[in-house]
Amino acid sequence: MALMSAYIFAMALMSAYIFAMAHMSAYIFAMAHMSAYIFAMAHMSAYIFAMAHMSAYIFAMAHMSAYIFAIALTAAYFSAMALKVACFSTVALTATCLLVVTLMAT
Repeated sequence: MALMSAYIFAMALMSAYIFAMAHMSAYIFAMAHMSAYIFAMAHMSAYIFAMAHMSAYIFAMAHMSAYIFAIALTAAYFSAMALKVACFSTVALTATCLLVVTLMAT
């Protein structure tokens, strides 16, 4: 009986050991999931970081477009000024021609 009791006690200890191992496995499993969660969070952060850079890139492109637009407006302004000068030159030339013709006619 003593031997049987010792055997049962040993089995109980073995069961407790297996139970402890199962809990350890569950703990390791939980840690692995936690690591996966942290890993996922890190990737999410990297994604948000990438999106922020993409937004900054789009923002920069918008400013570049605005800069090109400003250059185009400046070019249009100078073009308008050139046209105005040409128009005044034409008027001045026409007036000069009319004056010369009038003076020659008299």
